[in-house]
Amino acid sequence: MQAWKQRSDDVRKLDYMKILLAELNRRGWSHEEKMTLLWFIEGVMHIEDNNVWDDWEEELESRKEAGDMYVSLMERKGMEKGIEKGMEKGMKKGMEKGMEKGIEKGIALKQIAMARKMLAAGEPEDKILAYAEITPEQLEKIREENSSSIH
Repeated sequence: MQAWKQRSDDVRKLDYMKILLAELNRRGWSHEEKMTLLWFIEGVMHIEDNNVWDDWEEELESRKEAGDMYVSLMERKGMEKGIEKGMEKGMKKGMEKGMEKGIEKGIALKQIAMARKMLAAGEPEDKILAYAEITPEQLEKIREENSSSIH
């Protein structure tokens, strides 16, 4: 309530957060209980002064070092942003790899189709291998597929 009454004074808001944190420690609140309450309070306090946020983060860092671990709203936002950027990067990389594989598969299908047409037209093996750019093993497989589909 005190922080809310000090709407225009970010420094006072954070002073009340420190007082609240000390009281929660005195009452023996667990790390998880404090974390949940402070996340909520940070979210509704609307602190706009970045210098004040920096001071609050420094305060929390010193408490972490003292063993009073707490992940702040700003850190949580940073983690979420990091996850989001990682997902974007992963999606982009996945799309690029997918495109590459799709293009490779399309080229391979086109080569096989050309080899089939040339084989059906009675072209010699060396010409089929050169123009369709396939291996002798691939050509043999095409011949086997053609002969099994005829029977």
